[in-house]
Amino acid sequence: MSSKKYVLDGALLECNMGYKPAKLLVTENKKIKIQGKFKATDADIQVPATFGKCKLKPKKSGHFPCIPGLQKWTETSKKLTLGKNKKFLFDCSKTMCSTGGIVTIKDTTQVDLMGSMLEQFKELSRLIPGPMMGATKVPTVIEQYWMDQEESERIEKATYQEKPKVFVMTENVDAGETITIEIEDKDKQDFKKGEKKLSHTITVGADGAAILELEIKKDWQEVKRNLIIKKILLAGRTFDADKELKITLNNPEILDAYLAKAEIEKKYKNSRRLYTVVSGDTVEKIAKREKMTVETLIKNDPKLTNANKNDIKVNQRILLMSKILEGEEITFKRLNKANVGDEVYIIVKTENFQDKNLKIN
Repeated sequence: MSSKKYVLDGALLECNMGYKPAKLLVTENKKIKIQGKFKATDADIQVPATFGKCKLKPKKSGHFPCIPGLQKWTETSKKLTLGKNKKFLFDCSKTMCSTGGIVTIKDTTQVDLMGSMLEQFKELSRLIPGPMMGATKVPTVIEQYWMDQEESERIEKATYQEKPKVFVMTENVDAGETITIEIEDKDKQDFKKGEKKLSHTITVGADGAAILELEIKKDWQEVKRNLIIKKILLAGRTFDADKELKITLNNPEILDAYLAKAEIEKKYKNSRRLYTVVSGDTVEKIAKREKMTVETLIKNDPKLTNANKNDIKVNQRILLMSKILEGEEITFKRLNKANVGDEVYIIVKTENFQDKNLKIN
C-alpha cells in the first residue's frame, strides 16, 4: 500500500519565497471526494489568500504583496486521472510560481487512518458525534510559530524594543471566530506580581490565519526571558504548542561618564586634474598658483622631471594633484582637569537606554 496522501481542498501550501502558508482552492474537480473534500488535481492553481508577501519583490520598506502564479503541478498520480488529462496531487507534489518561488504541500488535510494520525483520529472520535466524523470539519490548529514585526520571517529570539508576533494557522474555522493564546515564561518568572501567564484573544481571518502582535510591556521585570506559546484554545479544545522565543530584556546601564574636550581632525581627499599650459607659464608660476612646491608639482606628474621642467610648452597638459577638505571628525579626549574658559563636554556611555531620559545633576 502506498504511503502517499492525496491532497484535498483547503490543503496548506508553502512557498519558499512567501511569508506565510496559504490554502489551495480546488476548482477543477467537482466529482471525486475523500473524507468529504474534493481531491486536488494538477490543474488546481488557485490560492485566494496568497502567501502574504513575496521575497523576490523587494522594496525599501520590505517586500511587495504576493500575487500567486502557480504553474501545472509535477510529481502527481501516473495512472489514476480525472477525465483524460487531470492527474491527482500527492503530498510530494510541487509546482513553480511564475515569479520564481517553489510551492510545496505542507498539509494535505487528508487524515491517514493507517498512519501517524491514528491516535489523533481516536481522540476526535471521542469528542465528536458519530455523524460528523465523515465530514472532517473539526476546527483545528495546523501550526503556530513566532514571526518578526514585519511578518517577513520566522524568529526564535527578539529584543526589548521589538514587537514579535504569533502566527497561528487554523482549519475548518470560520472567519471572525476567535482563538485564545496563552504565553508563559519558561523559567516561571512573573510578568508582573502574581501574573504567571499572558492570555490574548485574537480573530481568525478569511484565510484561516490569526496573528497576535505581542506588546512587551514596560512594567515587566527587565530581565532575560524565554517566552513560550504554551496553549491555544479553539472551539472548546486545547492545543499544546511549546514554541519558545528568547526575549532579551536587559536593565538600562550607565557604562561610563567623564569630562572631555573636543578634538577636531580635518579629513582630506586627493583630487586629480589636468592643467593646460598657457603662454607665459613656468613650473614655478604654476606651483605658486596651486600653492605647492616645484618638487611636489614634478613628483605628481610622471612626465615632468628636473631635467625638462624648463621646457614646458603651450597646450602641454600637466597632472595636478591636491587635497580637498572632505569634512571634520570630532573625537572626545578624557580630561582630568580643565582651566577657566575651556570648553568642556560631559560624555555618558549607556546601554539599553533607548527612549529613556537621562538626568545629570
